[in-house]
Amino acid sequence: MSRFPWLNSLDSDLREHVLFTLRVLWTQASNALEGNSFSVGDTLFFLREGLTVSGKTLQEHLDIQGHSDAVKRLAEMAVGDVPLNEQDLFSLHRLVQTAIIHDVYRPVGVWKRENNGTQVEENGKIVWHEYPSCELTPKLMQEWIDAFSVLSPKTRAEATLCYAKAHLSFVSIHPFFDGNGRMARLLANFPLLRNGFPPIIIPRSERQSYLKFCYTFQKTSVSPFPRDTDCVDFAMFLERQWSETWKIIDEAQQAQLARKHS
Repeated sequence: MSRFPWLNSLDSDLREHVLFTLRVLWTQASNALEGNSFSVGDTLFFLREGLTVSGKTLQEHLDIQGHSDAVKRLAEMAVGDVPLNEQDLFSLHRLVQTAIIHDVYRPVGVWKRENNGTQVEENGKIVWHEYPSCELTPKLMQEWIDAFSVLSPKTRAEATLCYAKAHLSFVSIHPFFDGNGRMARLLANFPLLRNGFPPIIIPRSERQSYLKFCYTFQKTSVSPFPRDTDCVDFAMFLERQWSETWKIIDEAQQAQLARKHS
């Protein structure tokens, strides 16, 4: 039996179809949020056939392959009860961060070595928001890992809240030089996968709304660790995005029923 109850009623080919489809959609969406131009069809073709897509850059291909590998690795890590540790996060970062720059201040697979920030809108003005310093990052990330390790959702409402808390806190610390968004969207799904839920996938079409939740929390919070009340609106947004994942599962289950009655 699968650790995912929503797969248990499916024949092996339909199970593989659902898992591969979710990996393709998750990989395409997360990279598209960062500017990768691969469509769903491009991603499917590349990951299924192993052939390059005409007109796409080498870096875009590497990002798609790296994220796909990271999804598979995350699913392996979700088996059992061993909590993720710092080295697990570093290994996932090395998979998703394929644009390696040989600069000591832009490392891959370790915490950031220089401070970073982003632009946010505040009262009609663009202001600079500073993330926690590189000196504070190891301590904050150990606190993040400790809090993350106890997230164990049992219901859909708990699952979206866990995703929101893990994601908002991770991007508010911004522990890596680059790749923080893709890492946050991977790691926030880990408690869901571990507890038998499918992943939440945020599509490129929702980029503006998605980033607004992140920026709003960052500019109003006094701590990178959100309270449940800080996450309510984001969790509701995530539930709406999650419905697309459940539709894929429902379609596979309907196909399974059709087989039984044919």
